[in-house]
Amino acid sequence: MLKYFFFLFLFFEILQAENLNTAKITFDEIVKLIEKHYYRKDEIEIDWNDLVKRLKTEIDSSYSEQDQYQKINELVQTFKHSHLSFTPPKHIQVFRTPKTTLKRSAKQKYKKYELNFNISHIDASYFLTDIAKDSPSYKQGLRNDVPIIKINDLDLLKNTPSIHDLKKQILQKAQKNEGMVNLHLKHTDGSYEIVELKLDEPKRKFNHFGHMKVNENVFIQFREDQILYLSFSAFTFEQVWKIKEAIKKYRHAKGIILDIRDNPGGSGMLACGIALEFCEENYSLGSMKGPEMNLKFPVFAQEDYFKGPLIILVNENSFSTSEILARGMQAAGEA
Repeated sequence: MLKYFFFLFLFFEILQAENLNTAKITFDEIVKLIEKHYYRKDEIEIDWNDLVKRLKTEIDSSYSEQDQYQKINELVQTFKHSHLSFTPPKHIQVFRTPKTTLKRSAKQKYKKYELNFNISHIDASYFLTDIAKDSPSYKQGLRNDVPIIKINDLDLLKNTPSIHDLKKQILQKAQKNEGMVNLHLKHTDGSYEIVELKLDEPKRKFNHFGHMKVNENVFIQFREDQILYLSFSAFTFEQVWKIKEAIKKYRHAKGIILDIRDNPGGSGMLACGIALEFCEENYSLGSMKGPEMNLKFPVFAQEDYFKGPLIILVNENSFSTSEILARGMQAAGEA
């Protein structure tokens, strides 16, 4: 009987050692994959070599599989990348983060506002544009082509933010003051005017994809310099269709700016739908692989496609399909 228990104990020790060794091998392989596809020294603030060395030492000295896989997960989560995650073996407890929810009172305090006009930046000056005569902005005194010299305490004669950042600052200032912002304007006759502008809350319809609820927001502008500017809030069929129609309509444009900053993504295949509008030869935006998934994003050549230059604008809030489109077209030399 003692002999039986001895061999059972020995078998358990060997099995445990094999499992622990599997975690070590997994760690080494993940490090290789990250270094090949994700790690960029100039884009991450941590000391990568120090992190790998520390976690490897902790994994090698650990006798707990759970602890080892937690260390691997810590390594992966360091990047905070929308398409980089780690799933441990089934017998290991799944890593979960507590769900954060807002109380109803907190939600009610947060209101969003929107601009029903646009802003252009020409020769170091900012101008009001796209003000429709039936819009609230027009009724409050705003007119097209009038220079803006100051917004609340932001002096535009001394500061030159990008159009995207300027709009963001206007909305932030409105957020802090119940939708009110002060626009300091300079008219062509040299006179100055301060317009106390009340911004509206969004009245746009919402669009659903997956578990997300996003604003239906497409902006299309063919500028005086013959550049087509496009932006949209998510990769939904309705929005991408409008973008594609605009690209076809303005094939004669000197260039296209596709602004997908703050775009959370959507249907992955819609990235291919946009990319093919610029495609001369077949290529791929990439692929997405998983345990039971192998998605490919092919782009097929078109007889009629836009032949001019394309610039894609992204930021830290461009996720998922936005990343697929931007990185895929950049890697293919299309943008």
